[in-house]
Amino acid sequence: MDTTKFNSYRYSHQQRSEIDPMSKIRIKKMIECIDPCKKLLDIGCWDGYIMQQVLKSKRARSTTGIDNSKPAIAACRKKKLDAYWVKTVDEKMPFKKNEFDAVLAGEIIEHLYDVNTFLEEINRVLKPGGQLIITTPNFASLGSRLSVLLGKIPWMMENELTPTSSGHIRYFTFDALTEILGKNGFLVKKKNADVLNLGSRFYLNNDFLIKKMLTLGRVIIMQTKKI
Repeated sequence: MDTTKFNSYRYSHQQRSEIDPMSKIRIKKMIECIDPCKKLLDIGCWDGYIMQQVLKSKRARSTTGIDNSKPAIAACRKKKLDAYWVKTVDEKMPFKKNEFDAVLAGEIIEHLYDVNTFLEEINRVLKPGGQLIITTPNFASLGSRLSVLLGKIPWMMENELTPTSSGHIRYFTFDALTEILGKNGFLVKKKNADVLNLGSRFYLNNDFLIKKMLTLGRVIIMQTKKI
């Protein structure tokens, strides 16, 4: 199953109305990381839910989305959102140099073979000083560590590409993500996490605890600047 067919299949079987509580927390915190800007690109825009939330929050005046799921792009356009289909996001994007003030890449980098080209392309389409807000599962989260101690595979790790899997092939910690971002011209300005999870369903959403135990958060959330 190639990635285009895989993503289209997942979209046709999973709508944003089914979004889980932890994902809602992640999206809210991701959007809060955006400094108000003019033009924002959402990579992996799905059905446009996040673009709608960004516009509602007034964090960006306009949004553009790309995705390699054709049903997702059709859903975006039905909502009158600016969105384009691409075969993959780890190749050259259909935008000019320095076109955007901000880029969102929520839960994307863990799916890609060519992480460096992906970040190089984001750097190219961002204006000087532009911001990249990126999220990805934390391989060293509290829940992951507990899973390993119990002899189980952490929730974000997958050994098969099946219709019910997410297609994760890369794994990051806060330090590992910071390092690869730095190599590709990005300086980390803000760090956050969505929740502290103790399993697939039980979690704590306490900002004080998350700040104190940041590296144990379930999903890494970073705001970075192009340098």
